[in-house]
Amino acid sequence: MIKVEDKEEIRRLYFRRCWSIRKIARELGHSRKTVRKALDKFFPYFIIKVILKI
Repeated sequence: MIKVEDKEEIRRLYFRRCWSIRKIARELGHSRKTVRKALDKFFPYFIIKVILKI
């Protein structure tokens, strides 16, 4: 199970440093699915989609 500290690190890297999900997964040793779940719990995907216009 992913730790709270890891979730915070994922959010920081994604939103503040603008790292991609793939880069975060590679650097922290988690799967891309796990990284997405950590981001979705904090900021639902549909909102990210609207903001980034994916």
